[in-house]
Amino acid sequence: MTSGAVLDLTGGATHIYTGNYLGAGAGTVRLSSGTLQVGASGATFNFPGSLFQWTAGTLSGPGVLTNTDTLNLGGVALKPLNGAILNNVGSVAWAGTGNMNLYNGAMVNNLASGLFDAQDNATLT
Repeated sequence: MTSGAVLDLTGGATHIYTGNYLGAGAGTVRLSSGTLQVGASGATFNFPGSLFQWTAGTLSGPGVLTNTDTLNLGGVALKPLNGAILNNVGSVAWAGTGNMNLYNGAMVNNLASGLFDAQDNATLT
């Protein structure tokens, strides 16, 4: 992606993701509204550095989302995790004051190689 380019994963609607996703460049892959639904067969995100930004919107299941590089959570909006499992083997950088709430059996698994870095005053419930 080129500098300043934005790929909005949902456009405010619900979109189902399965398979492997990777990216590179100076743009932004963003979840800022709507619902990113992980399909039953799961999905893997491999976005380096500051490329992926979750600022609002819902991450839902029934599948497992595996992060192998960097997920950035920022801003003031709530980040609901609804029925999905987030397996982190990379790095989650949680800045900003937006809380993360887990619903309907949702889980965050920070696996052996994972780093979950809560950088601000927010709550995981």
